[in-house]
Amino acid sequence: MIDLFLLVGIQWLTLKSFCLICILTYLANLAHLGANFRQTQLQHKTHLLQNLFWGNRPWSLRQFSSSRFLIALITVAAFSGLLLFLPSWIELKNGQAGQAKEAASDFLAQWSQLPVQELSMGPEDSTYGNPEAKVKIVVFSDFQCPFCKKTAFSLHTLLPSFKNEIWVAFKNFPLDPACNALVQHKMHPYACSLARLSVCANKKGKFWGYHDQVFMHIDEGDLEGGWDVIRKKLSSVFTSSEIDECLRNPESLSLVQKDIDLGIQLGIQGTPAVFINGKLMSVPLDMDLLKKIISIENHQK
Repeated sequence: MIDLFLLVGIQWLTLKSFCLICILTYLANLAHLGANFRQTQLQHKTHLLQNLFWGNRPWSLRQFSSSRFLIALITVAAFSGLLLFLPSWIELKNGQAGQAKEAASDFLAQWSQLPVQELSMGPEDSTYGNPEAKVKIVVFSDFQCPFCKKTAFSLHTLLPSFKNEIWVAFKNFPLDPACNALVQHKMHPYACSLARLSVCANKKGKFWGYHDQVFMHIDEGDLEGGWDVIRKKLSSVFTSSEIDECLRNPESLSLVQKDIDLGIQLGIQGTPAVFINGKLMSVPLDMDLLKKIISIENHQK
């Protein structure tokens, strides 16, 4: 039982993914454990034939209780279904991976012809990496956007490996009408406030810690809990009074709107919008693609 919970914990907390076959195996083992626990002590049978077919021996019919039979039947059905659909699922995933790889190759083939946008930067921007790097990445993002969360996770994984070869700047583009005139509907009601708090976190020298805390540890369920939950989640960056002060400060709003104005000027319609050396990325950024872009840019300049 301890091993069972330990293995599930490793998948959940360490690997951040689950093995479907493993989970089914764990559940089957747990069900059999429950059935064995409920099995009553067998009564001694005096008749020779009773002892032979209804005793405590492994082949005994007495061992095949209805609960055990049902669990065995469900287990066989579950694994049969898994074996039936697993090849199709793997083929689907391989097909999607193949399409993504092909899209990335097509994108790289057009790299030199892609239009270059002028992105103004300032000392107030939140940055990471080597300012002298030949590869400069600008990310327009929304702290309440699920796709931005995926990009944030990718950056969190990629940046330490390339910190000397790239320079990254973060720009706020919250999809919230409270500060973004381009947005008409209140899709992300906390996005403007979270963007303003990122400005204040940057002033404290804690932007990337704030960035990771919001994207990695605050989900929609937390946001439904309102500001009481958000304050607790951000306690490593802000005190409650600092949050109030930041959201009252017109400067935090002004700097967020400056990023938004630049995004609108660039024609951004949604988030995340990632620019590398002024070129808008139309495919997801991963380690392999970033390595190839770094190689291309370093060779060209």
